[in-house]
Amino acid sequence: MKKGVKKAVAAGIAFTALGAVIPTSLPGSELIIDRAYAEATNNNKLTDLRLETSGGSTIKIYDDDDYKSKDKVDTKDIEEDTQYYAKTSSKSIKLDDVSGVDDEYVRIFDSTSSSTKGVKVGKKFSLSSGTNKITIRVYKEKPDDNVKYKEDDNKLADYTIKIKYTGSDEDDDDDNDDDKIYLKKLEVTNRNEDDIKLSPEFDKKTNNYNVEVKKDTNYVVVTAKPEDDDDDDVKVKINGTTVDDDDDWEKKVYLNEGKNEVEVRVKNDDDDLLRVYTLYIYRGVKAPETTSTDDKKNENNKQENATTFTVGQPNQWIGNGVVWKRTNNKGELITNTWFYDNIYCQNYYFDKDGHMATGWKQIDGKWYYFSNGGVKQTGWVPASGKWYYMDSQGVMQTGWINVGGNFYYLNPDKIGQGAMQTGWTKIMGSWYYFDQSGRMLSNTTIDGCRLGVNGAMV
Repeated sequence: MKKGVKKAVAAGIAFTALGAVIPTSLPGSELIIDRAYAEATNNNKLTDLRLETSGGSTIKIYDDDDYKSKDKVDTKDIEEDTQYYAKTSSKSIKLDDVSGVDDEYVRIFDSTSSSTKGVKVGKKFSLSSGTNKITIRVYKEKPDDNVKYKEDDNKLADYTIKIKYTGSDEDDDDDNDDDKIYLKKLEVTNRNEDDIKLSPEFDKKTNNYNVEVKKDTNYVVVTAKPEDDDDDDVKVKINGTTVDDDDDWEKKVYLNEGKNEVEVRVKNDDDDLLRVYTLYIYRGVKAPETTSTDDKKNENNKQENATTFTVGQPNQWIGNGVVWKRTNNKGELITNTWFYDNIYCQNYYFDKDGHMATGWKQIDGKWYYFSNGGVKQTGWVPASGKWYYMDSQGVMQTGWINVGGNFYYLNPDKIGQGAMQTGWTKIMGSWYYFDQSGRMLSNTTIDGCRLGVNGAMV
């Protein structure tokens, strides 16, 4: 490595090693790598892992229970038989992904009791009050589905993390899967500063709202003020734009005719807390009828069978604020297919049970991302604190891409696949530098290191 890069490492710059070669020009279409491919490895121990809250936020891992930034551990450096620490206010968490070994050889134990059964990768498990010691165990051979903690003859390695649960059981009983961070004010006003009704009325624990405006309303002003508005670590974004006290927590949002979606994110990076509110604003059209729900009463009973869906009417949206379905012109549920809504001019996908897709969804081996309102996303998409790029068909891209004449690199590895890279990144033996917007720099000097015309360090 060049001396300049060594100095950069000493200064604390994080480098990421990724496997690909920068092209001098990009082909018209990008190679899509299946997120579920088996990663090559020379051994059967973990090379990376990701713990997540039920809301999708990454849980940071530390080597000290002071939880200071200086003690944060890069999960690629985690070692067996070493004690690590973490904290979260989320009652339910999961080991979302691992690298270096196939998922089937890994189990998570939320107790060291001999009779505790292992949980598979990707499955949620609950934390108890106080500190919880979890063990991530890698096996030499595939364990039984109901393997117990005491059955360790087949064990290859143990990784232990003490997780401090900072929430309360009472809060988790009457709240949804998002973290314990809230808005205290969410308002929509028109150009005359008249308040526009939210349905249902605003409640900090209710995340989704319908708003109807007249056809001649080309914009609204959205105000989103957090509970902890005097905490510098609390950030609010409205459709990706940060708002704060200097602009009265407001943003002007321009509307298309039909259905519009406004996403409000309130986040505390210091505590890994995130909550997403969504406004569905209908300009010149009626909002779909929904079955009224009281989140504070029903959040313990969100299963679909707790709500009656009336099927039979043709071409209808059916929802309860949590699950959405759609009927075709025969009054039958739309299942296992794409659907284009001619009124809202948007693409949606419905699974085998007729549920409208939201968030990440793998369809025919390709990854797509749908908003909370079910709209298929294209272009740059923020998700769980990372940026991803979807092509014109909504397919997640990986590797090198050229957008607007700028080169970007999207992680092709199994863990964090598709995430836009920033900072110093090593790609097939060469170092590149990507600024905070993800744009590759070239013909310049960064940290004393010269970047050539193709962006590689010379």
